[in-house]
Amino acid sequence: MTMQKRILQFIRENPIPFVALIGLISGAIARFGAGRTDVSDIIWLVTLVIGGAPVVYETIKGMLHGNFASDVVAMLAIITAILTQEYFAGVIIVLMQSGGEALENYSLRRASSSLEKLLARAPRIAHRLSGSQIEDIQVEQVQIGNTLVVRPGDLIPVDGKLLSERGEIDEAALTGEPLSAPKKMGEALLSGSVNAGDAFEMEATHLSVDSKYAKIVELVRKAQEEKPPLQRLADRYAVWFTPVTLVMCALGWLITGNPHTILSVLVVATPCPLILAVPVAIISGINRAASFGIIVKGGTAIEQIGRAQ
Repeated sequence: MTMQKRILQFIRENPIPFVALIGLISGAIARFGAGRTDVSDIIWLVTLVIGGAPVVYETIKGMLHGNFASDVVAMLAIITAILTQEYFAGVIIVLMQSGGEALENYSLRRASSSLEKLLARAPRIAHRLSGSQIEDIQVEQVQIGNTLVVRPGDLIPVDGKLLSERGEIDEAALTGEPLSAPKKMGEALLSGSVNAGDAFEMEATHLSVDSKYAKIVELVRKAQEEKPPLQRLADRYAVWFTPVTLVMCALGWLITGNPHTILSVLVVATPCPLILAVPVAIISGINRAASFGIIVKGGTAIEQIGRAQ
């Protein structure tokens, strides 16, 4: 997929940050380029309503289910921006909020894409040696003790041991090791690795369902079924952060009597940098791991590594 197609796909899947960005730029051109403050206010208001409505709706829906995450502060900032007619500030909040969620979703899709590629190359055919004849069978038909022929470039269909004198095995898809590993007669071979040398014979020591690659496939299936959400850094502190923010808003209004003070506190308190921080770090971690041939199950796995002893 070309870069242009990827960008178009990203926009289709995440229209809100795109709408917010276009509205922000259009309003800025109208105000600072043409000197039309009235036009810029209308553009920003329309952008704020279109982009902010989904954020407000999803946040309220989450609150009804007992989820008082950091999005509550962003929702209050959007509503306050409309009430105080500070549409520019509201559009900025929408852009940062929706942009963080878009990056979050992208990081999950990036991990899922790597795992799907792993599934696509799962061994399906084995070459079984019967006497002097070689027959092609499904990997599910391989029995323990069968002698298999693995040709150059073929995937090793099941776990087994090498019967030939030597073999050259590429285990990058399993271990992340970029260099092929030489094997001697009797050494273990893992399903899903690739024959990087000449053809050799091997003996099946495990059924397909019990082999290494089948376990990886099962791991992928569980990951796709569970789809654990990323635990955002800001959400971990939302229990006390949101009430403290509301108290600060009340104090600011009582001291100044100016409703714009409430908006100022909410804008400053909106944890957009924290919302953006985790997805960006996750994407960087997944891409960095992929460059070393390491497949990461998802963003949650990277977060758990940071808490490992």
